[in-house]
Amino acid sequence: MKVLVVVLLFAAVAWAAIPVTTYHRYEVDEGIDTALDADCRQYRRLRGIGTQNYICKAVGDSGPTTYSWQLEQPFAYLHEYLDDGITTFISTEIAGFHSFMTPATVNSPASGPAWSLGVNCDIDSCDAVTQTWIGAGVVSSEDRSGFGNIAWLKVNRDDDETVESPGQLSQADFLQRLDTINGLPPTIDEVPCNIDLLGTQYGSPYECDYIFSVCGTKFEVEQFPVRNNKVVFAFELSSSTNLVASVSLAVMAAFAAMF
Repeated sequence: MKVLVVVLLFAAVAWAAIPVTTYHRYEVDEGIDTALDADCRQYRRLRGIGTQNYICKAVGDSGPTTYSWQLEQPFAYLHEYLDDGITTFISTEIAGFHSFMTPATVNSPASGPAWSLGVNCDIDSCDAVTQTWIGAGVVSSEDRSGFGNIAWLKVNRDDDETVESPGQLSQADFLQRLDTINGLPPTIDEVPCNIDLLGTQYGSPYECDYIFSVCGTKFEVEQFPVRNNKVVFAFELSSSTNLVASVSLAVMAAFAAMF
């Protein structure tokens, strides 16, 4: 029995010592449908502040014509999250822009939904664009209209349009749009879309978090320094399994030692 105790204790120590990969996740609600897989590392978090821009259109090819507000495109300024060691806050400086089609003033080649960061940005443009991430499509979404907000989204990267730069936005596999505030089209009681307003545009103010992540084993942790460590926690994908196994083995060993 003592041999068994020694074997079990040795196995517990050895199992706990197995090297594991550390992944980082921001302390934000990812939802259910828009949550990332366990092997994904979030490494950049930006706050988008702007408008979801809708246009009043006629819909329906057959039957009576109806009218509704259709999303034309968003436009948002992107801001970094900062912390002073006490609290986390959003920088007042503009770090970049987001739009379905990147504004020409940003000088980006993007043709799809794009998030661009630059240097010396103001409300009109950046002196130079340093990073651009272009989305291919929505992988999943979570409805938030019941809270008066636009949906949360998980978007995958357009590999054909996005040019990778090590450690930058462009290498992200996924983008999540989370913690949305407002952004819905006007209700029929607020601004009804009808034949009189056909072609009218409506900008609905919104805010949200845009979080970029890489997944799987393709990346090196050092390539993706996590921004704003104060609001980040780390967990080890396999260490939790190792820890449970180690504790279980230790308990078994202690139990065996009693006999």
